[in-house]
Amino acid sequence: MSTKKRVLNCKFSGAGTTKGGSSKETPGCGIGITIDKSRITPDQLEELVTGARLVATLIADPQAKDDVDGQKTMMDTHSDHIEGLVSECNGFGSRPDHFSFRLSFHGDVVELTEIGKFAYKEGKVELKRTGNAEPAGEGDHGGDPQD
Repeated sequence: MSTKKRVLNCKFSGAGTTKGGSSKETPGCGIGITIDKSRITPDQLEELVTGARLVATLIADPQAKDDVDGQKTMMDTHSDHIEGLVSECNGFGSRPDHFSFRLSFHGDVVELTEIGKFAYKEGKVELKRTGNAEPAGEGDHGGDPQD
């Protein structure tokens, strides 16, 4: 297991709620991440995110051109980054030009309203694998990979 930190350019996709964490009473939230295939190999991504417990930092680019029409940039509203989030990821998906995966967070780590501020923005994600995720079905808050 690699504990090396990786910083990757990405696009954040939709944010939403997930099933409860290890206590099942605590709902969680998650956000999709899309990374260009030129940034990381499949083997490197497999080692980094598959079945992983991670510490993640989300960084939005307030100058990104791809903001949804009518959406204020991050700098106009709130903080443009969230540091040190403990998250989990069960795996990743692959398309011809990009990889995608979903980071899931326990409800007591961060609120959906905070994660939602990153939805459909460009930016960076900093990931450091710290261990293994709970097996699916034991809290089942890893989510499926999303575009």
